[in-house]
Amino acid sequence: MQPISNLINQDHPSSDSTQDGRPSLKVMETLWARMLEVYGHKWETNYGPEPTEGWYRSLTGITPKMIADGLNRMYEKGDDWPPSAIAFAKLCRPNTDEMTGTWGTGAHKLFKREALPDKSAQERAKKVGASELENMKGMFS
Repeated sequence: MQPISNLINQDHPSSDSTQDGRPSLKVMETLWARMLEVYGHKWETNYGPEPTEGWYRSLTGITPKMIADGLNRMYEKGDDWPPSAIAFAKLCRPNTDEMTGTWGTGAHKLFKREALPDKSAQERAKKVGASELENMKGMFS
């Protein structure tokens, strides 16, 4: 099994991708072998014993170094099931939003921290709450 670093051909970088920007057969075979090694029958059952057209299309424009980085991110995630072609392509591309700390969805946006109300507002709220609680207790007597 070739190490991840062998996905990058330092001597002949043009042999790592085709003219249309897809990874070369050598790169895809190395990726496939690595995925088979990691996921075993789960990989082969889902994607077959050889690289598919869908995987080539999904990895168009992704360099061998990016594929190696994607494999490293995949190992860090530690998922039990192999990623889809699109999910793996996302792992290969560095997410600039993630690096800045804002992820772009409402669930992950950083919000401006609001100032706490002054002490007198807290005391007024406490009195109103106590008064309303007494009113509710009175409803049950």
